[in-house]
Amino acid sequence: MIHDVREFAAAGDGRTPDHPAFQRAIDRCAEEGGGMVLVPPGRYRCGTIHLRANVRLHLEAGAMILGSDRPEDYERICPTTAGADTRTTMALFCADEEDDIAVTGYGSIRGGGDTPLPGPEYLRQRFRPAMFLFRGCRGVRLTDLAIKDSLYWTVHLLHCTDVRIRGITIANHRQRMASVGIVADCSRDVLISDCVIEAGDDAVAVKSTALEPCENVCVTNCVLRSSQAALKVGAQSQGAIRNVMCSNCIIESSHVGIGVYMKDGGAFENLSFCDLAITADNEFPITVDASAREPGQKGGPGRIRDLRISGLTVHGRGRCYIQGQPGARIERVVLRDITWAVTGFCDGRKARKNPGSEHVGQPQEGADLSAEPYQFVFAHVSGLRMADVACHLAVPLPHPDRGMLSLHDVHDGAFADLRGLDAPAGLEPMAVHGCADLHGLSAALRNRSAVVSGTETGTWMAVGRG
Repeated sequence: MIHDVREFAAAGDGRTPDHPAFQRAIDRCAEEGGGMVLVPPGRYRCGTIHLRANVRLHLEAGAMILGSDRPEDYERICPTTAGADTRTTMALFCADEEDDIAVTGYGSIRGGGDTPLPGPEYLRQRFRPAMFLFRGCRGVRLTDLAIKDSLYWTVHLLHCTDVRIRGITIANHRQRMASVGIVADCSRDVLISDCVIEAGDDAVAVKSTALEPCENVCVTNCVLRSSQAALKVGAQSQGAIRNVMCSNCIIESSHVGIGVYMKDGGAFENLSFCDLAITADNEFPITVDASAREPGQKGGPGRIRDLRISGLTVHGRGRCYIQGQPGARIERVVLRDITWAVTGFCDGRKARKNPGSEHVGQPQEGADLSAEPYQFVFAHVSGLRMADVACHLAVPLPHPDRGMLSLHDVHDGAFADLRGLDAPAGLEPMAVHGCADLHGLSAALRNRSAVVSGTETGTWMAVGRG
């Protein structure tokens, strides 16, 4: 069954509120057992639209849905006790416990957020409707749409299962805070593919804002641009996050390429970032950090296990920072087949590790090792494997500024075929503190050639700086 929104009095003139007509068409289609609601070419100004089970909303080429700029056109969405961000109180499209729903087509959706929204203004701004909010839905499909200028999170998937997002374009204002691209939150079986996403916050974020896990999330064949992290896991992470695969993507014009932030407990397991081309401007474009949100936090930050980063080409001035905690080491980390083109000077004295969230307390004493002037900083890691990693200068620098490896409390590490930049005078290419059972740290590296290879094995307590 096909219903045309024009048959339900949608004007499509860009001025008349058309969401009541959309709702009538969607409700009628649902009452008749499902089908398609067709949106022909036109400009449709809308407030909240509720999507229904077994209904596909299809936007024809030339159809444009404009998010209303009047708060009274949006329904107040009841917050849940199951982890919905309390600030997500409005949405242009929403669905609660509706199965087999879809929004498709070659039309476009515009939210109206085409101006900057910096931090101080963001905190005062209460009118921030999300573009899509799906809660407790199964069988969600978003395909081929062009979405532009979201006022808040563009697509929020909360407690959803069996989600396919394919071929969509998201283009949000780069200076608009919280205009995140796609958020998978306590959801499972989520596939995001063949998308182009530009966001004023994270491009794709995987969270668990409640105790339920977020699992089986795949991001592939995408182009991502972000004012924060192109690929973020965590920051809000009360529940487990596991089985996340990000592969075959281009990340450019981003602040951080890969950000994994364990702040609230739980466990992160089986995270893979493979075959990525990254251009990022942050001091630490690859950051993995397990540190509690607040000092003395009950239960500590949680644990990260089985992390794989491989097949990367990175362009940027920054470095890689991976840190657990003394009582909660990051377990089983693999870095392999990485080429890093260094594009600028790094001033370790001014460097600070990425907080991962705006709601993070002051770091615990001694927990910030970002001042270490090394390309790869590892702290509190158990089971580190690092091979076939090479760094080179993409542009001339006035003088050397970093060594290759800084290892703090790393147990069971194996290294092969690492090539770094020439270390500055007075700085060892490698700093090792409180480590044990390291394999492959050759005399060649300690003699400043910045190459790790061979089979030398031993227990290292203090080598290099300090």
